[in-house]
Amino acid sequence: MSNWFKVAIEQKYITSFEYDSFQNWEEIGRGGSGTIYSAYSRDIEKTIALKSLYCDDNISLNNFIKE
Repeated sequence: MSNWFKVAIEQKYITSFEYDSFQNWEEIGRGGSGTIYSAYSRDIEKTIALKSLYCDDNISLNNFIKE
């Protein structure tokens, strides 16, 4: 994971969640950089969309940010 991305999470610019805080995962799409899921968040009590990146490199991360 890029250093600036870690800093963004630590500074609360980006919120991170533990995978086990979600339930009822359902794949709803695939893109060039990852898979999109619908899942229910017990933390915020809502169904949300999550994107899981295929790999952890700067090119994939930059493509994800552009989306």
